Amino acid sequence: MSVKIFGLNDGYGLGVSTTEGWINELTVSEALSNGTEYLKIIRGYETSTVALSPEGELFVLMYDETVLEPIEKEEEKFVDISCGFNHFLAVNKEQNKVYSWCYDQTGCQFGQLGHNNTDKVDQPTEITFFTKLGIKIKQICCSAYSSFVLLENNDLYAFGFNLHSDLGFSDKKSKQLLPIKVISNCQKVFNSGFSRHSFYLDTQNKLWGFGFNGNGQFGTGNLKHLTIPTQIGFFDQKEISNVLTNTCSSVVLLKNGNLFSAGFAGTNGFSTASEVFQQIEIPKIKKIYGGYYYTICLSTENELYAFGYSDSYYYKYQQNGVVIKIPFTFKNKNFKIFCGGATVSCFIVEN
Repeated sequence: MSVKIFGLNDGYGLGVSTTEGWINELTVSEALSNGTEYLKIIRGYETSTVALSPEGELFVLMYDETVLEPIEKEEEKFVDISCGFNHFLAVNKEQNKVYSWCYDQTGCQFGQLGHNNTDKVDQPTEITFFTKLGIKIKQICCSAYSSFVLLENNDLYAFGFNLHSDLGFSDKKSKQLLPIKVISNCQKVFNSGFSRHSFYLDTQNKLWGFGFNGNGQFGTGNLKHLTIPTQIGFFDQKEISNVLTNTCSSVVLLKNGNLFSAGFAGTNGFSTASEVFQQIEIPKIKKIYGGYYYTICLSTENELYAFGYSDSYYYKYQQNGVVIKIPFTFKNKNFKIFCGGATVSCFIVEN
């Protein structure tokens, strides 16, 4: 199993031998290419890489190291992981416990670990709030400085940074140290780990948004922050497949393969900014993956397309606001792509 990467390599953290700050060619990660078929690989912004194995074990590639190390957590096994700029969440296989930790003080300064404080915790630590609720966990999701936990009863809880209603409610305090219920009819929440604006699908398949809107990323036609959950009317009667939130824009993929974006120039796939959603003309898209300032699209023919802001993307074929085709051919159909977390790096895993 080979893991290839491109993007930011500052301080290593990707498991390659080069000391170059940016890797502009697909390069094998020696540390991650150890035969394990990872379920998920995520990376914080200029921080550590965390990988989840099929056996439910966690591994970390520290910011300044080139060797993958196991994260010891007694007998606990995990089924999912998520990260923001510098904090991580994990849910156990029984889906009744949520754990959080960070490797940098910025990963806890707003209470995004959910432990009723801003103390640094560098090992997965149980958030007892959810254990006491006794309701199974449906989804975990991180924004840049906040955390979301969706329960099986469709209640969405949030904690962390809330300066511009990042958590879905208006509050003069910038920190929410304990989980608080913000939505009661949530089917799925969307945040790619590096933004301060979020979307969610309600139980009626309506798309809503809340949080920071300084670049028009909600497509509402203005730059007003959404201080309460607000329905995104543009997508009424449309079936949503996925939503990505990079730091300045939003990208929405419909089940019919059509792709739309709004927000900052370049990161929205266009050379000019847009405060309304516009369609991006890429044929037959089936999946999308998000990076800090860029989006990667996978077509039904397993072709890769990308668009974004090249000062952060640094893939050698990239141009600001221009959709390009990445000249990479998969060896077979058994591959995975990971861009999760606040990373400007991409991982491609294939046999």
